[in-house]
Amino acid sequence: SDKPHLGAITEMSRAEDSLAMAEIVFGKEVMNENCVIMGNVNTNSPLLVDRVVTEAIRVYCGAGQGIVVVPFILSGAMGPVSTAASIAQAVAEAMMCCAFAQLVRPGAPVVLGNFLSSMSLKSGAPTFGMPEPVLSNYVIGQLNRRLGLPLRCGGALTASKTADAQAAYESADSMHSTMMSGAHFVLHAAGWLESGLCTGFEKLVMDADRLGTYEKILAGLALDDEAMARDAYGEVEPAGHFLGCAHTMRMCFFRQRFQIARMSKVGRRRVPRIWLSAPSDVGMSCWKTTRHLRLTTQLMRRLWNLLHAENRNYLTPGIEELTNA
Repeated sequence: SDKPHLGAITEMSRAEDSLAMAEIVFGKEVMNENCVIMGNVNTNSPLLVDRVVTEAIRVYCGAGQGIVVVPFILSGAMGPVSTAASIAQAVAEAMMCCAFAQLVRPGAPVVLGNFLSSMSLKSGAPTFGMPEPVLSNYVIGQLNRRLGLPLRCGGALTASKTADAQAAYESADSMHSTMMSGAHFVLHAAGWLESGLCTGFEKLVMDADRLGTYEKILAGLALDDEAMARDAYGEVEPAGHFLGCAHTMRMCFFRQRFQIARMSKVGRRRVPRIWLSAPSDVGMSCWKTTRHLRLTTQLMRRLWNLLHAENRNYLTPGIEELTNA
């Protein structure tokens, strides 16, 4: 990978082992000039930097490697029931670690992290995707730009136990504010469920689809000749349509090629295995994984109904129905 790996931080010898293994892979000369591994630490909020954190900073930053400092503050537990106060506390704790890292080795890479959230004061359970953490992402993003440090924020966070509407709403709010805050480093961008107690594979697929959308948003609005589509306006007459013009054919994201490649066994039944493929000139970020899965499932179901209807087999007429499906 061209991105730093994350190493162990829970005990000093484990952090040293992580660096030793990285040195085997990359070599000491490369590590002297590049950040190839980082530690991710949480301060002991409120306002305590404990031994685990300081030792991790000494090991990683002492070798010129990076440290990600993340105050994990639940308002009402590790911080006041006030978003503004919790933000101030988080920045103070992170900057303490940043200053210590520079004392260990000037210029050592430091990523300032933000993981503020609220909690239910009735049950003590953490809540995610709430408006207070969303606000904190925006504010700390602005403060971080003033400080000139890389920023870590949370990702698609939710307190829901299943991949339901609650999970979708909370994750979308959380991830959108992470994106708009200008975060450079994001953990938990996909698959998070039940306040981080478990990972949902179906949630992972849905979150990955949303990440493709956020990637498209972050790319900004194209304003080149192809985006302005002057040739399309020259080709299409007033009150005409753009459905078949050359520009639409070049830019179309939804051309699909269906191919029944082979039969695969599903239980005792034989079901066609179907692939949907996008043209090679289409960016993969625009080719949505969940659309792929949904269309595949729908087509397989319809093919099954057609091919296995009563008194019908694979050789009987009915190709028109199959084509229409």
